[in-house]
This record gives sequence, structure tokens and C-alpha cells, in this order.
Amino acid sequence: FSTPDATSTRSTAAAALDASPAAQPPRLLHVTCASCAVHIGFYNTAIASVVLFKWQTTCQTTATVAASAASPLAESAPPTGADCLAATLLATLSRSGSSKSVIVPTVQAPPNPNNDDGGGEQQQPALHVWVLNSNITYASSLRPSAGPRSALKLLYKPIPFEQADAMLESFALDVQEVNFPVAVIAAAARGFEDSALLLPAGERLFNGWRVALLDKWVG
Repeated sequence: FSTPDATSTRSTAAAALDASPAAQPPRLLHVTCASCAVHIGFYNTAIASVVLFKWQTTCQTTATVAASAASPLAESAPPTGADCLAATLLATLSRSGSSKSVIVPTVQAPPNPNNDDGGGEQQQPALHVWVLNSNITYASSLRPSAGPRSALKLLYKPIPFEQADAMLESFALDVQEVNFPVAVIAAAARGFEDSALLLPAGERLFNGWRVALLDKWVG
């Protein structure tokens, strides 16, 4: 796998363990690029497994490199965080039969030394999502070059983390837990707001819910 200018990876706990060998690492360690410091996944110390974000990494094999060289135009853009969220919601719906999910952070994102907003990213609320239609096709004059797009139509509400935890612990509420990094949840919330502009003004709200479109990735 690789990220721009990435040559190796390093966990965020590595420096702390170097300084204090006796320190116990947390269950989930952040995996970052040792070259550009991009957060690209997690290492689970309990089961010795690595989870990499598809939207932060690419995988090349001899076959894919040869195919790309033979036909550069045939190479599709990699999925984004929003694309992976759409796929996860579809998989959750297929697996559980539940159309309602609560999107909460996996773990706190590692601090960004270039971020001077005082940790404002941590204030991003969780998202309560209700998938209304898992397979629609739409086109908009606001995006004429995009052409027809395949998407999910959903309802959503930003909710506090405390409310999200209470919903997930309740046996009376049929909601599924979906975990993503804080940055992806924040980007998804912005994307939901932008997608509402593609809908008629009278169809952007429904019984206290906000209506949104979430595009699917087409490889």
C-alpha cells in the first residue's frame, strides 16, 4: 500500500514506547505514514491485526501496474471516505436488515500539529442515519458534467455522542453502530448538507430529519 510520498509506516505509540519501554500501548494504535504523517489506519494490539483506510491507501500489483501503463485512461479514481461510508451503510443494511445506523468515531483522531483551531474537530457530533432508498439514480443541473449518478437517499440527524451511546445500548431501538474516523464523519456531514441543494426546497426536511443523497462509488 502507499500514500503520496509514503515509504513506510509507524504507529503513534512508537515514540512513547521508545521513551518508556514499560508503558502499555492502548488496544488501538494509529497507523501513520512515516514520511508524510498521514493517518492511514489502525493496529489492533489485542488481535494483532491492521485495518487500513481504503480512501487513504492504494494497492499496486504487477498486473495493475502493467494494465495502467497499457491504458492510463482506464484507471478509475480510488474511493473516497464518503464512498466507503456508502458501501458500509449498504453492507450493514444487507447484513442486519436495519436501515438505521449511528455513525460514531472509531477512536479519537491523532492530533494534527498543523491544526490551530484548538481541537475543534473533536466537536463533530455523531450522525443518526436512516437509509430510505439504497438504489436511486439522479442527475442535476448543478452538476451537469457528472451525468446520472447512483446514490443512496437517506435521512439524517446530527446527535451528541451521549445520545448515540444511549441509542446503541438500548434494546428497544433497532440501530446499528458504524465506526469511522472523526474526519470522515465531518466530511460526510458537509457532503450531506451540500447534497440537499440538489433536492427541491420542499423536500430537504422530513419530520425533523434532514434529507440527503450519498453517492455510490463506481469503479
